[in-house]
Amino acid sequence: MIGSADTAEPRASWLDGAIRRVLGLPKQLPLRDGVQVLAVQLLRSIEADSLPVPSIYSTSQGTIRITWEHGHRMLLVSVARPDRFRCGRIDGGVSLPVRTIRRNRVEEMRGLVSWLAPSANHMFVNVYLLNSKW
Repeated sequence: MIGSADTAEPRASWLDGAIRRVLGLPKQLPLRDGVQVLAVQLLRSIEADSLPVPSIYSTSQGTIRITWEHGHRMLLVSVARPDRFRCGRIDGGVSLPVRTIRRNRVEEMRGLVSWLAPSANHMFVNVYLLNSKW
């Protein structure tokens, strides 16, 4: 198992539900190797208390799509490979350019979460979690 959603650490209120969704994805659409692990690492690495539970689903390409909506903004993260994300943003109905971000480019991911929820009261991206290999 990738890891339990139950720990004694303080965590964002949406995190346990999001991890359960990743771990419970239907088996009909097989995932690429390493994608589920990276999706859980990404979720565990983001602390933004004001974020809702994201929409999470698997795709026919073997990737995992994680989507947060916050106000008039939307952040779409596709966990495409065990080492990278494809990230799209929508601001007020306008699509912004899609970016590919490697798992070790923590500042870029931090910037996207900050763009989505600038008022998040406790936000960071844990460098260790995105740089580690499980």
